[in-house]
Amino acid sequence: MKKIIVSALSLSMLLLLSQCSPKFYEPSAANVSASASLEDLNKGKALLLDKCGSCHGPPSPKKHDSAGWNSTLDKMQPKAKISDAERALIFKYLNSEKI
Repeated sequence: MKKIIVSALSLSMLLLLSQCSPKFYEPSAANVSASASLEDLNKGKALLLDKCGSCHGPPSPKKHDSAGWNSTLDKMQPKAKISDAERALIFKYLNSEKI
């Protein structure tokens, strides 16, 4: 019984820690699309880490789908003080891993 409790606690801690430090992929040529160059994706990642990460830690790109990111960015854009162009780059990065 003790072993099961310890294992469950270990698993819970592992899951909690994995949520605290999301992994961010490095865009590559495979993520490039007609609307997002590799340069755009790298700029979007840098903006995400800088602008979003300055207040609450940057969110993992896998957290939402395209519609979810649109909604989240609509809410966060004024708070993060990002321009429409910066928002577009962040959005491209957040959705490019799904291509």
